[in-house]
Amino acid sequence: MGKSISSGTLKATLAKALHLPERKVDYPYRVVQEHGEVSRGKRGRGGAGQTPRDGATAITAVAMSFIGDEVIKGVRDFSSMPLIHTAHITHTEAPDGPPGVLSAPDGWSEISDGTWQCSGFRLPHLQQLPERHSFIDALTAVIEAARDNAFEAAIRGAYPDEDSAYHSIEVVFSGPQPSASIKIELKTNKRSYCEEAAYFVEDLIFVEDLTSSAYKASAFEISIKIDFQPIYAIAALFREGGDD
Repeated sequence: MGKSISSGTLKATLAKALHLPERKVDYPYRVVQEHGEVSRGKRGRGGAGQTPRDGATAITAVAMSFIGDEVIKGVRDFSSMPLIHTAHITHTEAPDGPPGVLSAPDGWSEISDGTWQCSGFRLPHLQQLPERHSFIDALTAVIEAARDNAFEAAIRGAYPDEDSAYHSIEVVFSGPQPSASIKIELKTNKRSYCEEAAYFVEDLIFVEDLTSSAYKASAFEISIKIDFQPIYAIAALFREGGDD
């Protein structure tokens, strides 16, 4: 049985990965903890065992603290958004370009059945999610996939003869109208497979004033982009066992 991860360890790890002062993570996490959105228990070492889902909620809470005024409202909106649309895009080396330069997209497929396609590679953590699963389900699955080295396995399956293949992860939170996307790309200097999933709150599309409740009144969209670093930092906690 693995060791327990305390909320203090999770918050400190996320703050370091995001290059933020710990107070910038502590406040939004404390808000979601007080509202029952993450695990509760004793503080400090040996405290409540945090989960990958708590890690996904922590990332979301920090993003909400930059997008909106009401962290808990934002977290609940973003956490429950269903998968609406998935796009799979491929690129290959440009035939008339210099070596290693990929062409414009040469393959494109879209699906709206609420599932991940993962065409060209396998990521069971995402592919096994139910139809129209929530954004927080998917972000949790991404952390669990990183914990289980599933991205490395996907690269070996997609590019068995390539030593230079790599992957990228991008998570984008946007407001004031809540929407989010998760993009996974597996790439070499000759080919890339990219899957991007879009999540949004359908019921809010027809609300007249989207900025009056949880989101800052602004005519401009605010986007917060998260890369692989905080995801892998959190995943490493659960792989290594964390606190005593």
